[in-house]
Amino acid sequence: MPCKERVRLVIEDPGAGRLEVEALLHPRGCMGARSTHLDIPLHGPLRGSLLASLAGPRGGVTLRARSLPGGCVELEAPSGLPPVRLCVEGAVLGGGLAYLRRMRGKLYLALPGLAGRRT
Repeated sequence: MPCKERVRLVIEDPGAGRLEVEALLHPRGCMGARSTHLDIPLHGPLRGSLLASLAGPRGGVTLRARSLPGGCVELEAPSGLPPVRLCVEGAVLGGGLAYLRRMRGKLYLALPGLAGRRT
């Protein structure tokens, strides 16, 4: 996995509280990826989180993302559910639409403006 990079991700989830997890930043073009995204392992308290339940067992969901200071975004859940806040250490994030899906024991999260590490 020479093209993937480990990043620290802080998730503030209404269902699971504050979680710190290690994710993989997967740049576009690395191993055939169509877009830059995060691979977030789905284990422990993250399994019962709102973020994991939004991903659902099949397919994916598009969520509105609002940019916050410090490399953070707030994902607006549909149906009036509370938002989920994500902070990616050292990454540049923007607002727009995010795509979330569950696949092979992990969450796939493509965030707007996820450009990789700041130098």
